[in-house]
Amino acid sequence: MRSADDGHGLPEALLHGNLLHAPDHAVVSEHGPVAINWKASGRGPRLVDFAYLMWGTWLNEELIDAGVNAYRRHVELTDEELDRLGAVMCIRPLYLMAFDYRRYIDRHHGGEVEWFDPEYIRAAAAATRAAFHK
Repeated sequence: MRSADDGHGLPEALLHGNLLHAPDHAVVSEHGPVAINWKASGRGPRLVDFAYLMWGTWLNEELIDAGVNAYRRHVELTDEELDRLGAVMCIRPLYLMAFDYRRYIDRHHGGEVEWFDPEYIRAAAAATRAAFHK
């Protein structure tokens, strides 16, 4: 939790808030992928949605490059955003762990949560930063 960063002070934008949650949050059209189901949307640090998306690449270089290339067609991240990427990437796994813990308490059963792996987050942030510098 100490390494998590909420992105305060970074450039803001409209956020989807839940891109990777379910397959019904995006459709692929002849114009490319389009985000739908904006119930969790709001204004906040633009890096938050992108960090969540890159966290979900599981270090697949092809997916990282695709995400970076698509994102930078519209936005070029600042050096500060790239520096804080790993810490911002920690937010979603922490949320998911808290959600899973709450569900465990509510249902009195559950499993081990492996979403928050600091080494994985460091590697995913480093791979994403490297893709921006290609």
